[in-house]
Amino acid sequence: MINQSRTNLFVSSSLAEAHLAESVITRLSNAFDGDLQFTHARDLGAGDMWKSWIRKSLNECDAGLFLVTPRYRGSQWLSAEFTAFWLSEKPIFILLFPDIEADDLFTPMRDDYQATEIGDTVGVKKFLTNLAGLCGRQRVPFEHADLICYYAQEAFEECGAAAPEPGIVDPSANAPADSTYPRRHILLDQTWDLALGADRDSLRATSTRKEHFVCQSPVIHYVPVVVAQAANILPFRADEGFGVEILEYDYPNGRISISNKSVVPGGNYSFHLDFHPPLVAGTEVKMTYRFTLPALKVAHREKLRELLLENPELDMRNYESFIIQVLNPTELYRYTVNFAPDCWIDPLPPEATWRGAPFVDESATLMKGAYSCVRDENGGYSIGIERTRPAVQTRYAVKWLLPRKDDLTGA
Repeated sequence: MINQSRTNLFVSSSLAEAHLAESVITRLSNAFDGDLQFTHARDLGAGDMWKSWIRKSLNECDAGLFLVTPRYRGSQWLSAEFTAFWLSEKPIFILLFPDIEADDLFTPMRDDYQATEIGDTVGVKKFLTNLAGLCGRQRVPFEHADLICYYAQEAFEECGAAAPEPGIVDPSANAPADSTYPRRHILLDQTWDLALGADRDSLRATSTRKEHFVCQSPVIHYVPVVVAQAANILPFRADEGFGVEILEYDYPNGRISISNKSVVPGGNYSFHLDFHPPLVAGTEVKMTYRFTLPALKVAHREKLRELLLENPELDMRNYESFIIQVLNPTELYRYTVNFAPDCWIDPLPPEATWRGAPFVDESATLMKGAYSCVRDENGGYSIGIERTRPAVQTRYAVKWLLPRKDDLTGA
């Protein structure tokens, strides 16, 4: 039962790290002598509707406290719960735990709020000062800062010790045999060239792709190419001019053409690469094609914030990145993103996952040389991933920080 005479703090954290949340709640409750009460997902009853519970909690809570750990950072619940408080314009407090930095947060969380590292006693004292102001307390319990830092870090370490080893997966033990896939790539080379659009709110994109593959299905009539609007947040407009062309191909005794080009307003951009005659098992094909999207990615943080406010159901985590998945067995896999100097982005380290789980070994391989990031003399960036026989279903994330709109003024 919510006591309306006390300040109610909504605590957002990983349910798998409930011990951490309980430790923070206990220490804050002691520090504020009962002036604070807390709502946490542990209070969610069996059978309760999660979204309804969030809305109810939002109405009853005065502020949100987000405990961001490496495990929780990638959670859809963090994004959804933060979005609810962000849109309500209620106070938000963010505590960062080891191996998480402010740059790891998504745009509104990173830009609109001062995050505090749990080991920073001075920062925790400022956090307590803000909480005291929220409660209407004149006296700030500074003497509890060291205890809060110590016990929160201890609980975090205990949660880590109790958790299974993260990201230790062996994709080869779970993925189907290579022969079961419709195509086997000898080379898959994808390049995106991005530049600031005429509206200065979006990035224009041209993609050039080289594919060399062997058909493994009894027959393949076409290969679909889809660019998902949902992964890029900017709505695609059919009247803006989406171009696609085949630059060259090698299909002995056959030809390749383009059909079914489609731009769904507010939906996806797609087309087919048709084979005449259809491919049969064992046929080897090489082709290079190029397509253009007038506005693919958001150009600056303010535009991203505007779109997120218009679409509160969107997941905030996904829009300063390209997420690509290895769909077929591939001998040599290359993925390159070239940012023109007028984009003014700041690259971030890449990530690899497999079926939703952190792929630690693959991420380590990227950082040991399979990932490259080169800044040219004009300030542009070329970011690339090159892998030999990557595990099928591996997802790579090429990530960056957006500039502010003012940064683009002189671009």
